[in-house]
Amino acid sequence: MYTGKLFQWLDSLSKTEKTRFKELVNSPFFNKNEEVKKFLSVIYDDPEKKLSKEKVFKLIYKGQQYQARKITDLVYYLTRLLEEFLALQKFESNNVLQKINLLGETLDRNIEKAALYAAREIEEELAGTQYRDNDHFYFEYLFQNELDKYYGGKGKVERDASLQKKTDSLDLFYISAKLRDCCEMLNRTQIIQSEYQMNMLEYISKYIENHLTEYDQYPAIAIYYKILLMLQHPENEAHFNSLIIMLSDSHKLFPRPELRDMYSYAQNYCIRKVNAGVNEYYKSLFEINKKLLETDLIYSGKYISERDYKNIVSIALRQGEYEWTLDFIGTYKNKLSEDNRDNAHSYNLANYYYETKDHKKAVKLLRGVEFTDVYYNLDAKSMLLKIYFEEEEEEAFFALAAAFKIYLTRNKLINTQNHTIYNNLLNFTKKAFYLKTRLPYQRNKDYSKKISTLKHKVENTKNVVNSKWLLAQIEGLTQ
Repeated sequence: MYTGKLFQWLDSLSKTEKTRFKELVNSPFFNKNEEVKKFLSVIYDDPEKKLSKEKVFKLIYKGQQYQARKITDLVYYLTRLLEEFLALQKFESNNVLQKINLLGETLDRNIEKAALYAAREIEEELAGTQYRDNDHFYFEYLFQNELDKYYGGKGKVERDASLQKKTDSLDLFYISAKLRDCCEMLNRTQIIQSEYQMNMLEYISKYIENHLTEYDQYPAIAIYYKILLMLQHPENEAHFNSLIIMLSDSHKLFPRPELRDMYSYAQNYCIRKVNAGVNEYYKSLFEINKKLLETDLIYSGKYISERDYKNIVSIALRQGEYEWTLDFIGTYKNKLSEDNRDNAHSYNLANYYYETKDHKKAVKLLRGVEFTDVYYNLDAKSMLLKIYFEEEEEEAFFALAAAFKIYLTRNKLINTQNHTIYNNLLNFTKKAFYLKTRLPYQRNKDYSKKISTLKHKVENTKNVVNSKWLLAQIEGLTQ
């Protein structure tokens, strides 16, 4: 009974939305079918979803013989009403779009006085709108389009500038939208193997380059153009530096999700630089993370994602910001979702102790927590492996290595890629540990050759997690 699109959507509604939807269903303007009203009431009165179709039918069509088709029809009609409700709710959330549609109606009905009043309201609304993003240009275009249709039809074009404003707004909308989408296309080609057709991008880029002074006043174009240049010419670090300044000056001009996406381009640029060996960009990553925290852009809803929490800790530790990191771990613990809060806090606190060489506290934390999430479990085991390696705790190391191997083999939640990278870490670390514990007894050419061979294998194996740590440990064996 309780399967399909209708019930998935109903489950997604908040308590307030459910009340409003019931009001819509009971409104004769939207629905005059009494059975549909009863159907919704029956559903709402069965929160545990125990009723069968036959029982629901009996409650609605008392005394009638069961007909499956009638239930199917009720599901269809209620689904259509729910679709209408969701669309209306989305429409109601956009005041400017409502007024533009109202303007169109007043113009179509030749109510000129009401149209002029609506137009003034829209002008004031657009002028007072905080954001100057792509949507702003789109609404400006829709507004001017309605005015142009009216004045053109009335033969009053000689005293109206709506056609020029309309085409100007269309240019701004198209260019900003095109740049934004092309930036994302370029970004994705660097993450996944994808090929996109970026039609007209070369022409638009050239056009902007020749009109930089004009378009610099529009952050929705200037910022995405700078992101585009940064992606196309990563060797020119000036584009990245300019972007950071532009973003800092534009926090009030874009919705939070879009501004966060803009910062993500800068973060990804830094990560690619770090991966290329330019470690100075760890500092840039750290500064970006601090900005996201200061401006609350780090939040996804009311929480910080575990991934961001972990990345912030890792980058801050890499910068040697130990006091700042410890404060962050404690301060933002309760900003994590409750589902995995304890796991995230324990792992990152253990990471702090590991990096500050307090291995005993790190081990105590990692042993004292049962990591329910598979990837926390993998990272926790990896950290313990590194600690036992560095401390040369032979018994603990090999016991953990054996347990780690079994975990990788038996856990079906670990995907192929992660199985490979952690399995490679385990195998190479075991070989390195074997050489390390025999270092005092084997100072010969054969020993040096084995170290050199192991280093070469690690360097030429792409899928190894913590490879930089591993290579540093192997290098240390030659000293």
